[in-house]
Amino acid sequence: MQLRHIQPMKTLALKKICVVMSRIPDPASPRFPDQLDLLRQMGYFLCIVSLNGLPGPEHIAYSRLKEQCIPLALSRSQIPQAILTLLLLAIIAPIKSLRAFGVMMKMLFRFKDRKQVIKNYLQAGILVNLYIIDKEISHLHAHCERNAVRTVYLSSLLTGLNSSYWAQAGEIFAPDFPLLQPALVQGAAVFTLSEYEQAALLEKVFINVDPLPKIFRTFNGIDLEKFEFSRFPSLPEEPYRLFTAAYLSRQKGLDTVLRALRELKDGGLHFHYRIAGDGPARAALEDLVKTLRLADCVVFTGFRPHYEIPRLLAETDLFVLAPRILETGEQDSLPLGIEEAMAAGVPVVATDCGAVRELVESEETGLLARPEDPSAFAAACRRLLTDRELRSQVILKARLQMEGGYNIHKQAEAFNDYLAIHASPL
Repeated sequence: MQLRHIQPMKTLALKKICVVMSRIPDPASPRFPDQLDLLRQMGYFLCIVSLNGLPGPEHIAYSRLKEQCIPLALSRSQIPQAILTLLLLAIIAPIKSLRAFGVMMKMLFRFKDRKQVIKNYLQAGILVNLYIIDKEISHLHAHCERNAVRTVYLSSLLTGLNSSYWAQAGEIFAPDFPLLQPALVQGAAVFTLSEYEQAALLEKVFINVDPLPKIFRTFNGIDLEKFEFSRFPSLPEEPYRLFTAAYLSRQKGLDTVLRALRELKDGGLHFHYRIAGDGPARAALEDLVKTLRLADCVVFTGFRPHYEIPRLLAETDLFVLAPRILETGEQDSLPLGIEEAMAAGVPVVATDCGAVRELVESEETGLLARPEDPSAFAAACRRLLTDRELRSQVILKARLQMEGGYNIHKQAEAFNDYLAIHASPL
């Protein structure tokens, strides 16, 4: 279900949001600073809470939001303050406090990390005391990591504020994610990035739930101004420049990409392939490069700051990624790398699975190959490198798609519209 675009209310008195994340920066959300900065420019006051401390000075993207970031790691010296706050809330708002305490007790029986549940309860008390009461916060929002969800849920019960949650693919398929059902059902809305994630929520979390919570499919917007784009693309020449920017996990399918490149090399194609990123699959991929004898044309650059990606894409002829669905059903949502390549005018070859087909329409905005099929992937790469007409069509249509539903400014406006009708006073 697409997030409906409606006219915002003319008088939105409360525009203060408390955003809770397990950690800042969140590697699953590299665009988060841009989104928060845009909301701030629209007039929102953002109270950005990190349950595990703040980023260091090396995270340049967060420096402009530093004054709005709050650490809530809960040191031992804060525990008495948290307990006193919860006791005072029990006197001031006994019904809300009793309900929050009851929910916390149920969490102790549901979750195995009981000490962390108690910590989340104490963090909720501090959050309410220091950053919600008398601060005119109108809405609580959390990315769907269990600690952030539990803290926001308990804070919402203590205050009566509306809450919303961002369900990410990496969390939805976690074994204990269904245990968060009470929080997600109680919230005003759950946001997802794809129809694939919506279906997973309905299948895994909202079974026998009536009425269903509001689930909005929205897109993580792209700041198109950061990407150079030519409406008159030229046909590249050998050696071709291939590129991937991604968190190196098994679901990215880069082993399929490497096997496809071996076939291309055997077929006489000359190329250089650059992989920007890091992750648990890197060592295995480096070993595979050696096994396939591709070390002379494949380079692992390691993690690159997000602000460097537009420059790297400007030096690229083809973006490649081969996502797969794991045995658990987990896969990428809408890969950021693919979206940014489409915005930069770099044609994309990917695999036809899960949410990827919602982003890339084969023969129109890119080419899709069968998952786990290096030969089909290699053939698609060769076509987009050598077919001038197809390449031009794909580049232009992909950019138009990004200018439409994936524009970060349009997404911020849609979120503003949502808050205009769901914000609730304390």
